Amino acid sequence: MSALSCFALGVLVAAVVSAFRVKDVSDASATFASVPDAAQYLIRQENAGYYCWMRAARGGLIQVRCYRRQERA
Repeated sequence: MSALSCFALGVLVAAVVSAFRVKDVSDASATFASVPDAAQYLIRQENAGYYCWMRAARGGLIQVRCYRRQERA
């Protein structure tokens, strides 16, 4: 395998790995073991001016991610 082929393969592998990574860029987030606790947090955050949603996390946990609402001009 030539040096150029090895480099191209490395770039391809790096692109595939980065495509499957999950980045948390939310303004606020928390992880919970129970749905009721996650729902309580979600409601509190939405009342404080965030858009939130729940999603499954690793290990059977529930993650709540929230983004600050943009004020309309």
